[in-house]
Amino acid sequence: MQSKIDIFLDRYFAEHDLSKIDDNVRYLEHNFIIDADEEKRKLLSGEMRAVFKVNAWLDAQALTPLGEGGILVLADQYGQAFAVIKIRDIDIIKYGDMNAEFTQAFMIGDGSLQNWKDCCAEFLNKECNQLKVDFDDNTEILVTWIELLYPSD
Repeated sequence: MQSKIDIFLDRYFAEHDLSKIDDNVRYLEHNFIIDADEEKRKLLSGEMRAVFKVNAWLDAQALTPLGEGGILVLADQYGQAFAVIKIRDIDIIKYGDMNAEFTQAFMIGDGSLQNWKDCCAEFLNKECNQLKVDFDDNTEILVTWIELLYPSD
């Protein structure tokens, strides 16, 4: 028996002339930063309007960013899909230039710039260490502005 998300994906892909292996579709494990339950709630409610990664991560994975209209199927650490999002836009911003417009869209903690830096600096530093790149104010952050497609009301 197909899960609700699989039924949604089959229907959405058929309606938009896409497939699971389309170049505009990517399946990704979504890593929550601090409070997985709260962040997942914010993502699934549509409160979270953007997600972020260290830009060098794409090069390390030999991936090119999906452009506007790309579809991301987010999965948990066990590979179980739980959300489908559509890319509205992409920005690359230096860590030192991050501002409240972005951090409010990420909705980490209270959404403030200071809270985001307090919560995410360790995560970003760890990600940079794994990528063998320096983490500083010039570290490029890939910001993906999103629209939640599934689940929906």
